[in-house]
Amino acid sequence: MLKRILVVCFILLASSNAWALPIKAGDTVTMLNDWDVPYTMQASNGSKYQTFCLESNNIFNPGYSYKVASVGDYAEGGGGGSVAGKDQVSDDTKWLYAAYMSNVFKGIGNAALEVQWAIWYLEREIGGKSTSWDKLKSKKGAFDATGWNVVAVNITLNKADNQSQLVGEYAPVPEPATMFLLGSGLIGLIGSRRKKK
Repeated sequence: MLKRILVVCFILLASSNAWALPIKAGDTVTMLNDWDVPYTMQASNGSKYQTFCLESNNIFNPGYSYKVASVGDYAEGGGGGSVAGKDQVSDDTKWLYAAYMSNVFKGIGNAALEVQWAIWYLEREIGGKSTSWDKLKSKKGAFDATGWNVVAVNITLNKADNQSQLVGEYAPVPEPATMFLLGSGLIGLIGSRRKKK
């Protein structure tokens, strides 16, 4: 019995960093008809996510539903840094998304557009602006994106590469001390139960 509890505790500790969006390859998502940056993507389960475009040359049509080709750390058919049609999403791009969604850029005028232009700059896409990145990165020391899961959701229509959307959610990772206390408590309960027997 003690071995089982130790295995459960280990699984809890190991899985504490494994958070994933409920969007996966093969799902259908709808880009809502809101036309504003950030855009709104609705998953088939009804969850809504704010998104930014990773590719400036590929477009989607608001109001249309798309098939999810893949979800991961790369944009399919991306810009200047693509290798075999896969363009790795930079850590700075992921940080921008998390910082925007956490209202870090609250006092900056047109913050959403500045973030979009900075993303395109970082991802080596046409239309990117280094001035936008310079303006936003000054907040980098003030915000830690730990706990954010940010990924590229690559969407297609009729098997054509339509767009890669930057999507994320905040899922705080339990502190190791909290997980240790939980495991210790479980072991203590089992120990006291054995004593009673």
